[in-house]
Amino acid sequence: MVTLDKRKILLLSGSLFSLAGFFALLYFFYFLKPSGTGWDIVIKGCKHLKDQELKETVLYLIQTEKKGVSAEQIKDTLILNPRIKDAFVKIRPGKKILIELTEKETVYAAISNTSGISVFKEYDINDNLMSESDLSENILYIDSKVPIFYLTVPKENKMYAQELKRDIIKLWQKTKDKYGFIWQRISEIEISSVNKNHSIFNIYSADLPARIILEMEPNEKMLQRLWSVFYMLEKQKANKWYDIEIYQHYAVTRTRDFMAFAGG
Repeated sequence: MVTLDKRKILLLSGSLFSLAGFFALLYFFYFLKPSGTGWDIVIKGCKHLKDQELKETVLYLIQTEKKGVSAEQIKDTLILNPRIKDAFVKIRPGKKILIELTEKETVYAAISNTSGISVFKEYDINDNLMSESDLSENILYIDSKVPIFYLTVPKENKMYAQELKRDIIKLWQKTKDKYGFIWQRISEIEISSVNKNHSIFNIYSADLPARIILEMEPNEKMLQRLWSVFYMLEKQKANKWYDIEIYQHYAVTRTRDFMAFAGG
C-alpha cells in the first residue's frame, strides 16, 4: 500500500475526477484507518451466527492493524469461522462497511456425552466440525429435517459405523426435499450395531413414543417403509411405547406401557 503525505493528499483531493484523485479515493475507500471508532458495519445473511460478535471481530481487526485493513483482509478473517462459507465485503465512504455472508449448511449433527454433559456438534458437507456446544444451547434452532446421530457401536466397528453414517447422509441430501415430511419426524438416529456383514440402526420419533429398529440398507424404499410406520402410529394416536423392528421383507411390533418402559 502506497503511503501519501498530508500535503499531497490535500492537493489530490481538489481534483476528484483526475487520475490522481481516483487513486486517492481508492486509498480511502478500500483501506481502513486504524482508529476503529465510529464505523457503521452492516452484516447481512446471518442465520445462526450473531452479527454483533462478527462486528466486534471486524472492529478488533481495524484497531489492531496499524497499516490499515482491506476488504479482502476482512473477508479472509471472517471465513476463518468454520460456519462461514463465503463473505462479500464492501467499504464505503463515511466509515461504512457492508458485509454479506453465506453460511454453510448443516448436513448432519451428532450428540456425544463428555463428563456428564451432552455436547451438540454440527458438521458441514465435508465432515468438518462447524460448532460444538452444550446441547441445550443449540437444539432449538437446528433444522428439523437434519439427521442427528448417536454412535454407540464398539470402537473396533467405528469404521463401518462411519460408512453407514455417510450413506444415511447421502440419502438425506438426495431426498430431503422429496421426503422432507419424513425426515422432520425423525428425532435421532442411533447406529448401534454394525460390521461388514450387517448393520442395525435405531430411529427415534420426534413426536411419538417409538423406536424404529432398521436392519436394511438406507435407501428410498427404507424411507417409504418408515412413512408407513409413522402414518400407522399417528393414526392410532399411540399411547404406549412402541419398538418396531423393520427387516428387508417383514416387520415386528412390540409395545410396552410407559410405566414398564420407565422401569427398564
